[in-house]
Formats: sequence, structure tokens, C-alpha cells
Amino acid sequence: MTNRPTGLRITAWYVLALGLFMAVGAIMTPGQSGNQLFVVWVCVGVLEVVGGIGLLRGALCGWTLGPTLGLFGVGFSAYAILVVGGDITEIGAYVALLLFMLGPGVLLLCVLLNPRAISWFRSQHRRVPELPPPPSVRPPGS
Repeated sequence: MTNRPTGLRITAWYVLALGLFMAVGAIMTPGQSGNQLFVVWVCVGVLEVVGGIGLLRGALCGWTLGPTLGLFGVGFSAYAILVVGGDITEIGAYVALLLFMLGPGVLLLCVLLNPRAISWFRSQHRRVPELPPPPSVRPPGS
């Protein structure tokens, strides 16, 4: 694990800290437990914590959750900006959307779909050892 890409380590710590902040922040907000968005924030926060730990440990769950959370963040941001819209005076909502959904989503997709990160994950999880090439077959009589 010594040749782990630095961007992968930084992204893992960022996703872990962001997930903790989202989950704990949503739980600590008074009067929000009946809100449907509360459940979304807590679930996404917990998934980000698991994904961040998985990325730090080099586990396959991190590789699976990373691009999934990245796609979710980018998709949810696009949905919120294009479909839901909103008042321009609600700038805090757009800042939160950029910090908590779009930013980490783009970061996860860019770092995890980098060829260097993909080859590092593949080298960590080779299930079948590489076999020597099969012997060459000569036709009879040659």
C-alpha cells in the first residue's frame, strides 16, 4: 500500500470528514427528525463515512461506494439546480449544495476514475494470481 496515489488518500479523508459532518450535523439539528430530507442527509452521511473508511483501507467497498456517491452527488446537484430551482436570495442553499454534493461528487469521480487509482485498486485485489502463458502447441510432424 505504499504506492497509493496521494489524491486518493486526500479524497478519502475529505469524504470521511464530510460524511461525519453531514450525519452528526443532521442528527444534532433540533426539530428535523420528522423531515424527509433529514433521513437523506443522515443516510448519505453514513454512506460517505463507510466509503471514506473503505477508501482509506483500500477495500472494495470504498471502490464501489466512491463512484456511486460521486454520481449521486452530481445527479442530485443537477436535479436541485435545474428542476427544483429556487429563489436567488437563498444563496446559502447553493453554497451547501456545492460543498456537500457537487464538489465531493466531482472530486470522487475525477480521482477514482483516474487510471492510476484504478490500477492501484486492481493491484490490491487480484483474486487469481497471474498464470504463466500456456505452452506453445506445435503441429505434428514439425
